[in-house]
Amino acid sequence: SVLLTEIDDLGSTLFVGDSLYLSRDLSHLSTMYSYPNVIPLSNSETMRVFSRLQDLDFAALFGAFPHQNIYQGAKEVFDRSLARYQLVMRS
Repeated sequence: SVLLTEIDDLGSTLFVGDSLYLSRDLSHLSTMYSYPNVIPLSNSETMRVFSRLQDLDFAALFGAFPHQNIYQGAKEVFDRSLARYQLVMRS
């Protein structure tokens, strides 16, 4: 589940919990079935998650942990991650 809402200083903000996980370098988002056990989602489930969110317009993103927040440019990170997954899935 995710929540899309407006925040005064940030604009449209997506709260993703652990539905999406932000990489340590803040440049890509990923999905997992279980993060603690490092069990990935299937390719089809990963694409389903991304496809359900791709039409949302958001500037900021908040993850489950403080180091997983993007205060601006979050949609660009999302789009870059989606493109990366699409490229891998086609290979």
